[in-house]
Amino acid sequence: MSSRSLRRRSSARLLPQRLAGMGLALVGTGLGMRLAGRSRINVGPAVLDVAIVFGRSGGTTVRVPPLGEARLATHKGPLRADARLVGVDVTVVRELIGAQKFALELPPLTPALVKTAARSGLGGVAGAAALAAITRRTAGSALTATITSVGALAGAGAVAAASLDKQSWRTPHLTGLLTRAPQLVGDVKHIPAQFSRYRKQLSEIAASVTGVFRGLGALPDAPPDDAIRLVHLSDIHNNPLAYAVAKSLVAQYAADAVLDTGDIGDWGTPQEAKTFEDVGTIGAPYVFVKGNHDSDKTLAALRKHDNVRILDGGATTDIAGLTIAGQADPRFTPDKSTGGDHVTKDALAAVGRQFADTVKGRSVDIALTHDPVVAAQLAGLVPLVLAGHTHKRGERRIDGTLLLTQGSSGGAGLRGVRQVPPDPLTASVLHIDRKRHTLVAVDEFTFGGLGRTEVSLVRRTAADLAPPASEATTPVTQTTGQTTIMQPPTDQTDPI
Repeated sequence: MSSRSLRRRSSARLLPQRLAGMGLALVGTGLGMRLAGRSRINVGPAVLDVAIVFGRSGGTTVRVPPLGEARLATHKGPLRADARLVGVDVTVVRELIGAQKFALELPPLTPALVKTAARSGLGGVAGAAALAAITRRTAGSALTATITSVGALAGAGAVAAASLDKQSWRTPHLTGLLTRAPQLVGDVKHIPAQFSRYRKQLSEIAASVTGVFRGLGALPDAPPDDAIRLVHLSDIHNNPLAYAVAKSLVAQYAADAVLDTGDIGDWGTPQEAKTFEDVGTIGAPYVFVKGNHDSDKTLAALRKHDNVRILDGGATTDIAGLTIAGQADPRFTPDKSTGGDHVTKDALAAVGRQFADTVKGRSVDIALTHDPVVAAQLAGLVPLVLAGHTHKRGERRIDGTLLLTQGSSGGAGLRGVRQVPPDPLTASVLHIDRKRHTLVAVDEFTFGGLGRTEVSLVRRTAADLAPPASEATTPVTQTTGQTTIMQPPTDQTDPI
């Protein structure tokens, strides 16, 4: 047998060992990169924990627990950059908010990323050499592993550098709540440009309400002068105009309280408290039950206002001699696309039955809750139940209980800022007999929304709310300028 044949056989026997050694080197490289390659980087107000590791595909993944991930196609190849948000510099955030900056000027990231890559590479090489030395126990194996690791890292780095896309951050693939981030940023950017229109419209709303109030005498079936008057709001969703509406209604009607059936915000963040800071200036008690868009932080911000009363678990409050009970919505679902809306209708009904158990045997005049599914469980126990959630007005009478659902008192909130035409704002004034504690009439207001000053009022007596179809009344209408006052046929109602 020739020497050439012997060398071939020897090489064939050594090939599996060499491949195993290379594989071992790559495993050690990956372990070393994960153990030694992490570093902290400041990106504006964010503090990121960054690592460069081997992966099945390239690119960059930024994890923002518990909101989701942003995946960026920054580069190709087996190297992947993993980043995780671990903190926020509150001082920087305050400076940005104070300056009303909505676009961050990011510091140069190249030096920090180069440092992270160098640390990760050194960790990978050290990991490969260490693993080879431990398993093979020869200096030659460690040297071979080191050379293999350096070659693999150099090749992967070259591929990443050649395919680098510096514009990839403009088109991230978002998951979880982050899928709503572009829409939210768009909404927020619209707000400063619209605030001057908001401020101008406040006086126009007050003037419109005054005009409507002066025309009330033309309507039949006027409530008693000494009636208890309550303003019903719901689903404001961060629209400050709702409080201008409420303040005007409280002033014109001398209302005894405002009743809000939830969703005062959208995302449950402390920053949203700025949108409802006028709650404290309304001039009447503000009775509130939590909606599915309100968080514990929302409630904490509301409690800072002396006139706010938050009800839950059947707790009651007294307004002008009326006993009002409330039940919070059990959910917190700022974005249903994330699957967080795990509370089924059956579970909501169970919450409603628990609420019903708390009011049984008690003299409760009005019950407040957010979802009509919960509200329906109080049928036969409370004469009047108020709810929201659907963004549509509606009424229903069950076993002697009248269930009234409010529309969106914020015109669906920030979405109303962008909508063309804007969604209307809705609010109602309830007239309650002071002696009998029964509903006499409801004045239903509809405001045109941002940039519009038209106001319509529908007065409906308690007898006309959700009656048998044969008892529906003929509409009575009066128009004054942009103000319309009418009493409609009551079989034209939205289902609750």
